[in-house]
Amino acid sequence: MIIYVLIILIVICILSFTIYESFDNLDINYPCRVFLSDEDFLKHMIPHHQMAIDISIKHIKNTKSDIIMKVLRELIWTQQYEIIMMSVELKHKTENISKINSNNHSFISTISSNMYPNVIGLTNTYCDPAFFIANSHSHNNNHNNSKHKIITDRQYILHMIPHHQVAIDMCKMLLKHTKSDFLIYLSYRMIRAQEAEIILLNDLLKSPFIK
Repeated sequence: MIIYVLIILIVICILSFTIYESFDNLDINYPCRVFLSDEDFLKHMIPHHQMAIDISIKHIKNTKSDIIMKVLRELIWTQQYEIIMMSVELKHKTENISKINSNNHSFISTISSNMYPNVIGLTNTYCDPAFFIANSHSHNNNHNNSKHKIITDRQYILHMIPHHQVAIDMCKMLLKHTKSDFLIYLSYRMIRAQEAEIILLNDLLKSPFIK
């Protein structure tokens, strides 16, 4: 009996050190607005991207809007491509070309950063753990809880805006300390693209054709 108890304890200890940290008993801003190493950033952003891809692929069957279809097509392609880049970076770290000595880099904003609902600093968007679990049941179209169903274009937009805001916050946090040329490039790439998409999605909410 004692042996079985020891085995169970060992298994629990091993599980507590898995690749992705548990969200239990962590800062409510984890991993959205906390310090993450370059590697941890990638490990969290990959499933975050995959979640957006999964939902977008499912929504193709629901939407009747040409504009939303364009958003879905571009999001799926772009984020699949970025997942490939991040996965490669995890296995083979890109060699830096520049010599970055500073430990604190100011975020370089653009006009998009000042356009509502974007902000120059960090948002207070809820850091939903389900954003980081690909194929999460809590965001599955077939889930019994209607609160989490994404069937209409409006529901898709209302889910995707905070999903994007969380990714932007993570990138801004990373830019404060990373010395990786690749991750600085990737962070700004993601910020610019998702800020622009947030503006578009927010405008679409005002359209009488988006139900």
